[in-house]
Amino acid sequence: MKTDVIIVGWGTAAHFFAHKIENSLSFQVVGIANRNHADTTPFTSIEMDKITPNFEGIILLCVNDDNIAQVAQSLHQPSAIVAHVAGSVSLSALDGCKNAGVFYPLQTLSDKGATQFPILIESKDETIVNRLEELATACDLVPYSMSSDERLKLHLAAVMTNNFTHHLLSSIKEYLSEHKLDATLLEALLQKTVGLFTIGKNGFDLQTGPAKRNDMNTIDKHMQMLEENPELKELYQFYTLAIQRKNLE
Repeated sequence: MKTDVIIVGWGTAAHFFAHKIENSLSFQVVGIANRNHADTTPFTSIEMDKITPNFEGIILLCVNDDNIAQVAQSLHQPSAIVAHVAGSVSLSALDGCKNAGVFYPLQTLSDKGATQFPILIESKDETIVNRLEELATACDLVPYSMSSDERLKLHLAAVMTNNFTHHLLSSIKEYLSEHKLDATLLEALLQKTVGLFTIGKNGFDLQTGPAKRNDMNTIDKHMQMLEENPELKELYQFYTLAIQRKNLE
């Protein structure tokens, strides 16, 4: 028999988990509770107040971080596991829930087919941890047990890794497009750079480039080239100074 899951919310995270759970062999989505009455096809849309107090499955709160505590307080669930999916929100936001947990995906969720990435799990009850680990495995994800404090630090690192890198690369791609240059020519370099991140050595020891060499002629030339692109010039200057300061340590 499959374990029932109700998802609260219908944003990116809710879409991702709904499709993952629906494709699992041991869990099933029995309802999407969303205050905005969005079209949740092919999943059944339900009202929040229709979630019965005797529900014994898992309720995933896929709502905005600021609304987690409020939504949790509106639930009266003595039996269900209630878990939020936020990286920066403590488990304590669910203090009003008897069976509280966290089920945070350490990945951008725009790709519904993404697999084998970490899910950070937390609960004061080991039975709930085990149940959420089973859900993660059923969704072809990799569970890690982690405290709220550890998860918050990883969330910060994830924001910088994904969002900041995305902004930098998008700015570079825009610059290349303006000059009618093919961004795919940087693909091999980018893959090599990312690959070096995980090999275990001190990343700063692997740094190369004009800032590392303190090649001021090249740096000045690059800065002049970016005069007409002040945002990218600011990014170039910021990273150049950061690398140079690191060299002095």
